[in-house]
Amino acid sequence: MLTKKQKNTLLYILFVFILCSAVKDFEFLVLKTDETFLAENIFCKLFALLMIYLCLEDRKLTWRSIGLRRSGIAKGMILGFSLGMITFAVSYLAECILLLILGKSPHLGFYITSFSLSGQTVTGFSVSAILICIAGNIVNVLAEEGLFRGLFYKLGRRAFSVKYANLLQALLFGIWHLITVVVWYRQGSLTIPSALLFGIGYIFLAGILGFEWGLCVTLTGTLWTGIFEHFFNNFIGNFLHVSTATGTDELQIFRIVLSNVLSLLLVILLAKHKNQLAGRRQRSKKSMPSVAEQNTKSMPSNAGRRPKASNPCAGQPSKPGRRKRRDN
Repeated sequence: MLTKKQKNTLLYILFVFILCSAVKDFEFLVLKTDETFLAENIFCKLFALLMIYLCLEDRKLTWRSIGLRRSGIAKGMILGFSLGMITFAVSYLAECILLLILGKSPHLGFYITSFSLSGQTVTGFSVSAILICIAGNIVNVLAEEGLFRGLFYKLGRRAFSVKYANLLQALLFGIWHLITVVVWYRQGSLTIPSALLFGIGYIFLAGILGFEWGLCVTLTGTLWTGIFEHFFNNFIGNFLHVSTATGTDELQIFRIVLSNVLSLLLVILLAKHKNQLAGRRQRSKKSMPSVAEQNTKSMPSNAGRRPKASNPCAGQPSKPGRRKRRDN
């Protein structure tokens, strides 16, 4: 059974999530800004940033309190980009090897597209396309990381355990991406069975990353690792493509699944390593005697005893000027 605090927190998170999702659905289905030169649904992300600000004011929180602090930016950038580059290097290599085994001749292509598991929109390889892609991804990752790993995870940890708070925001992050499947189904490119399959795939893939980036917040105390890896993942998917004579990014789903799983495993290993180091430090502190104990052990056996009073005159010759005269 949920406590009153847990129920109120859950309802608050769901209300904000549904409101932001409604704006996103409206932009996808009505405004369709992803089909314009922007190639990104930018307005729903700006609305999400506004909602984060309003919720922080309502809950007496700050941007710093949800992980957007100045300290840790460099560390988060190094860790986030490293996770992205290592896992995608492995996944791109595995994809090319698999295509070679299938008898195809893969080659890499560098151009900007909208990110999608199917039906990408090519926007070219111009400076303006690259800048728009970078700007759109920056707004996207700030909004999504701030909303899910920032606000929702922070509120969740106040009412639930860290584990359940992380699972909650990861699940919502997966559901957040279902609108793309709805768009494809409305366009007629997916049947109901394939739409269900793609929907499960989106929840799974996004959920893995959401859970991993939640672990990164727990490890580092900031959102920067998730922000930089999220940005790298999106940009590399927009920019670097594997093409063959029969199509482009035919095994993209394989590449993304492999990269996401590898990234999650690496973060889990980092978390275990950090916990082991913390446990060793704790045990070493317990085994080391305190300063007071060390001082006590170093004191001689008679230390602390009050010395016996001694006669200042004993063994000393009396001074002639102070001797009392008994006879005159």
